Amino acid sequence: MGSGQGISGFKVGILDNDELTLMVLSHCLETSLPATVWCATLGSKAIAMCRDDATRPDILLADMSLNDMSGDSCIAEIRESGVRIPILAITSFPLHVYAALAAEAGAQGIVPKRSLAVIRSAVTTLLSGGIWASSIEDVEFHTADNALAHKMNPLTGDDKRRALSSREVEVITLFARGYTTEQISTELDVSMNTVKTYTNRIFDKLGAHTRSQAVALWLAEQ
Repeated sequence: MGSGQGISGFKVGILDNDELTLMVLSHCLETSLPATVWCATLGSKAIAMCRDDATRPDILLADMSLNDMSGDSCIAEIRESGVRIPILAITSFPLHVYAALAAEAGAQGIVPKRSLAVIRSAVTTLLSGGIWASSIEDVEFHTADNALAHKMNPLTGDDKRRALSSREVEVITLFARGYTTEQISTELDVSMNTVKTYTNRIFDKLGAHTRSQAVALWLAEQ
């Protein structure tokens, strides 16, 4: 699989720790776009290739479950390097498990690995500058430009406090009532990973390190 320009000018990077998945996806995209494809099994390798002008793809498909790092950490590192390319998260798990993590890291959508037709459609949409809208409640993806701007110019101080989303307010309200992560997951009908993502966002926005500190800071703002 080459790393040069294809007939359509598209260069696609695929990051996945499963060789069979890489083979199937690369064949699908090379024959349907058409495009040239490079593959990586390690997040560190994909990060290096996305940072390098010579190997940077026009779009990256990134598995959310890797051997050397988490998929969201890989996506976030690429964004924090100032790389503007669209990134499509892929997963074999139910989408709600990783959707919030992918959006927060800077991806433009998340799709199931098993649906090649959906992957093709999502790739085409992202290459056109769009996003692959999430069907998961309170998970919102942004364009590559906006995702990059968010990573390079994060909110600070009072702006962060005012930026708590409606779902984050629900989570911190349940914190204040003494709910555990598992109880919040059940109450809001979301995965525990999603609750942890909201928790990390709340901590970051409020400048807190513990739940009790976050609740105290939040209540002080009311």
